[in-house]
Amino acid sequence: MEIEREAAINETRYAAFMDQHPAIQRELRAVQLLKNYNQAQVSLILRLSGQLSDKLSAQAKGQLPFLGVEVGETQLVLLPAIPGDYDGGGGNIKKLFTVSKAVSDVDPSTNQQKRYAWPVNPRSPLYRDVLTLLPKTPLKIGVVRTGKDKTDTRYSLREIGPA
Repeated sequence: MEIEREAAINETRYAAFMDQHPAIQRELRAVQLLKNYNQAQVSLILRLSGQLSDKLSAQAKGQLPFLGVEVGETQLVLLPAIPGDYDGGGGNIKKLFTVSKAVSDVDPSTNQQKRYAWPVNPRSPLYRDVLTLLPKTPLKIGVVRTGKDKTDTRYSLREIGPA
């Protein structure tokens, strides 16, 4: 009982002290905001490092690095290979097509054109378009990306000719 009474008295003294010193209140709020910000940054870093380690372990297993398609048109060479499966997490399975960039992108160690794994959702119209072009490989194609976010990104293909 005595401990509870002392705790209540200390809380009252603390509240009275804080009412008299608004600068200290502001400092404590700023410290709490920084603490929350730091926790958010740490969780972001942990999530990104997990994604990076997944990519590095895939490359260590002999898988090709992923291709990132920029907004606008990217010219690629679709190579003759059976598309593999990739589980991107959350049950979102993608098909990996083997491509190389149409512009000179040579690996200095092997002096050969770099090859990439291009992940495509098998439920998308793009997947059906790529499958129709696969028998004509190696084939130079133009991939046009519109939109920047997951919700508004659309892809279209343009056949350029034999590689």
